[in-house]
Amino acid sequence: MMDKYEYQYMYLQGLKKNLQARGYIASKYFRKDEIDNIIVDSLKYFCKEFEKWVINNIKNFNDILNVIGCYSGLKSDVDSKRMILEEELTDFLHTCRYILAISPFLKLDYTAARYTSATNMFFPELLTLTYLIQLYNQYRCINSLCPQDIIVADFTSSYLSLDYSDSSYMDLLSQSKLKGQELLATNLVDYDLGLRFGETLKATFGKAAESLLAFMQGPDPIYDLNQMSFSDFIAITNGTHPNPTKFIQDDETQYIPFDMSKGVLRYLNDPFITQLILFEKDTDLLSVIINPMKQEHRTRFKPIIELNCNGKKVYYTTRYLIFETFSELASNQLPFHGLPEPWKKHKAIKKLADEAHKKVSDEFEDLIASNLEGHYTFFRNITFIDNVDLCKTEVCDNGIKTGRNVGEIDFLIVNHNIKTLYVADAKYIKSKYYLSTFYSDKSKFDKYLVKLLDKSNWISANLNIASKLFKCDLSNYTVQPLFVTDSYLFYSIFFDYPIIPLKGLLLYVESNDKLCFLRS
Repeated sequence: MMDKYEYQYMYLQGLKKNLQARGYIASKYFRKDEIDNIIVDSLKYFCKEFEKWVINNIKNFNDILNVIGCYSGLKSDVDSKRMILEEELTDFLHTCRYILAISPFLKLDYTAARYTSATNMFFPELLTLTYLIQLYNQYRCINSLCPQDIIVADFTSSYLSLDYSDSSYMDLLSQSKLKGQELLATNLVDYDLGLRFGETLKATFGKAAESLLAFMQGPDPIYDLNQMSFSDFIAITNGTHPNPTKFIQDDETQYIPFDMSKGVLRYLNDPFITQLILFEKDTDLLSVIINPMKQEHRTRFKPIIELNCNGKKVYYTTRYLIFETFSELASNQLPFHGLPEPWKKHKAIKKLADEAHKKVSDEFEDLIASNLEGHYTFFRNITFIDNVDLCKTEVCDNGIKTGRNVGEIDFLIVNHNIKTLYVADAKYIKSKYYLSTFYSDKSKFDKYLVKLLDKSNWISANLNIASKLFKCDLSNYTVQPLFVTDSYLFYSIFFDYPIIPLKGLLLYVESNDKLCFLRS
């Protein structure tokens, strides 16, 4: 058996031949547009090779059940901090996800030769392809976001080689990986929202939602008496223990693949259930890779998987997969109006989404204020300055009315030491799982910037009015617009204006260095 480097060499050799057959005949490519085409064609090649391997080797129905169960167990261990998410485990979990993403189009058989067992899940070729897919997707993201030509595609050796022409971006990328987790702010989406979301779904969709959520919750928890003191026992029974969940035994039934076919067939036309099924028509591995924010192809959003075994369609999931999906929907989609379209049209769900968005936005602004207090003078939620109504003040561009108003300013912060007045816009954003999700950050922040510059430009032109607010002379101060976010955004490396994670805000206001949080 080859090692991972030999597999990489084999696939990169095959990639070079494939690309040359498609017309890439130059020895080297540098231009952004050419590099993007090469990377996308490379990802298509890797996805085809991945699919080909799975079709040729994963033929037994139980192999897919093993993948479902293995992924559920390992991911749960990572979520509960029982396992550390290192690079090899990350690649393995991605590999399992990719297998499940294409499993609906596999022609499975109960009697075909088995490739896996419950204790043997070794896919060296697929792990190599997953690594290459992740690597090339990273290249694609950086090539897209960087304003200049940054990547070189070299066809001069026996395999295709991609490399950065500017090593400074590699340093920033390395720092991004190290600092990403450190720069997360407090999660402002609370457990109560998940409960309210579940109750709203049940009230809206009735028995279909009731049945699935009851399945997800499973049996009552079993407490391990050997791990608790008598006082712990008394506190748990009285409902006064601060952390009773640490004594709950691990429920391994949440990892066991479960046949949902009867329930699915009963509700096959129900808009609640159908939005949670990964059908054969939904399989698109390339879209999973390059468009991870699109929900229709991903098992993170569609945890009930349609399988074709001996010509019959069956539907499988685990309690953990259902839980993972609803955790994602409640905490990371609901507050940002990212639920499936057939769900969002219901008034009760839309009302809950509006309330959740306002709550996390308001609490994030409170968190920013608490970080600034005692360090810098600031004002927040400014709609009037010296009797000027900002929400009714028109924005002009070279004397021409734009039809926009200045609007409410989230924060004005002053640093007298460096004579800078900061105009800050608070943005509580979704958690990110994949580097390629930063494409959505680019489009969003490009739009957000228009409104931020309206506010910043108005303040610059009216420093005399801002001086009255702060009760000091700001006439010779520099005005600096910035965004404050709850977590680090990779796009901040390439964006012309500062996008500062909350944990780096004080350091930024002190230094005016838009990447200070990566250098510290």
